[in-house]
Amino acid sequence: MCRQQAAVNFSKTSLHESRVKANLPDVMDKIAIGRGNQQLGQFTEEEVLAGLHSGQFFLTDLWWKTGMEKWESLTTFPGADAAQSSISAVVKTPSENGDATIPWENESLGVVQRFWQTCVGIFTDPWETFTKMPTSGGYGKPLLFALVGMAFGAVGNGVFQFIINVAQFSVQSTDETAGILGAQIVGMVPGIVCGIPFAVAIGAVGLFIGTGIFHLLLMLFGAANRDYEATFRAWAYSNGLLQFIMLIPCIGLLILMTWGIVIQIVALKQTHRTDYWRVICAYFLPTLLCCGCLAVIGFMLVGALSSMDGNFLDQIRNAVEQATNE
Repeated sequence: MCRQQAAVNFSKTSLHESRVKANLPDVMDKIAIGRGNQQLGQFTEEEVLAGLHSGQFFLTDLWWKTGMEKWESLTTFPGADAAQSSISAVVKTPSENGDATIPWENESLGVVQRFWQTCVGIFTDPWETFTKMPTSGGYGKPLLFALVGMAFGAVGNGVFQFIINVAQFSVQSTDETAGILGAQIVGMVPGIVCGIPFAVAIGAVGLFIGTGIFHLLLMLFGAANRDYEATFRAWAYSNGLLQFIMLIPCIGLLILMTWGIVIQIVALKQTHRTDYWRVICAYFLPTLLCCGCLAVIGFMLVGALSSMDGNFLDQIRNAVEQATNE
């Protein structure tokens, strides 16, 4: 009896020690869920299936429970396929339930109301908005939202440039040049009008290219838990709002360079349900590479100029002075 009791105590102690060493939960009736190097918590079987259905968990996440030798992908979890199939069916028809989508994809609302509510939601609470955003369902609706925002931004930019040019012409004009300046102002209108659709078309192409670049960067840092379409939808909605804000002269650009960056990072983070540091690294890597290339080119130019003969630099200086005097 004593030997049996000692054996039981030894087995319990060994099991507990092995869990501690493996950083596994000491809960018999719970299922541990992990993502990357982070443990998300311990859940019941029903909670895990509900999380798969709602998008809280992904098939790429890992799970473990008592009796398993190692962590396994949620693709092996009982009922995981059915849960993922059900969520895919819901995402394909988001407009049937206003709580499962964003206003722009809720067809029960008017177009103006849908656009305005989506802009307000993204600007004031991007966390909630992009958590609700369906990660599939086609490219059409997010692309249209982005194009509308780009069109408003292009119109605002064109009108602002027109006003600035008119003000400059008014200051510089005299009685003799008034007719010429007036003709120049009138000639600017067709250019601005034709430039708006051209800017929107270029923006649409850049939207797909930019999405591809950032999706590859997200994959590089292990943050792409969704496909290209999901990244496109997040990128299109966030950029549509930011282009719309460009209607506001000067202030729009300031918002774009500050809060706009936060919105885009949150959009990618919430869409892919990943870590902030992964998205931030992917987001700023192109900027760092560009700055690094410019720094290298700058050092090369400085080195080349410093190695030149002094007489050569004097000749350049004299040539510039002569051209200025003429």
